[in-house]
Amino acid sequence: MINKSFSSTLIILEKKNLNDRIYTNNESLKAAIKDFNERPIVYGQINWPEDGRGDVTLSKASHTINNVRIVNNKVIGDITILNTVHGRILNKNLHNYVFRSSSIGSVDPINNIVNIDRIKSFDAIELDDDPFEDIAEIRKRKMLKIKNKC
Repeated sequence: MINKSFSSTLIILEKKNLNDRIYTNNESLKAAIKDFNERPIVYGQINWPEDGRGDVTLSKASHTINNVRIVNNKVIGDITILNTVHGRILNKNLHNYVFRSSSIGSVDPINNIVNIDRIKSFDAIELDDDPFEDIAEIRKRKMLKIKNKC
């Protein structure tokens, strides 16, 4: 039985990411987080959903997300790894993943500011595909330190 729980950074705010997008701490994001937290249970999966709409396939569920909140310039959430086939895969390779939003919204074409209207889920994305360079670089450095100690 896995059910490992931890908090994780889900979105970095007020900083341009590798996709040239900037997520901001605005009223739309706060409303989307409030709506997200009011849902009884939200599942996530490994990698982006293949349906093109961001809907998690229950047979691929690997974790749940709750207690999403804004702390400083980050959106943080509590992740619980499930005892499912995909949850066990995620747990075994957790150091290779970050959790990122699957949401509905828009991007301002002039200043690239993201406006999130609805958060569908936060999925486990491979570290190499992470649009937030700082987190990817920090995790890579940590992994190098661990490997060098072994």
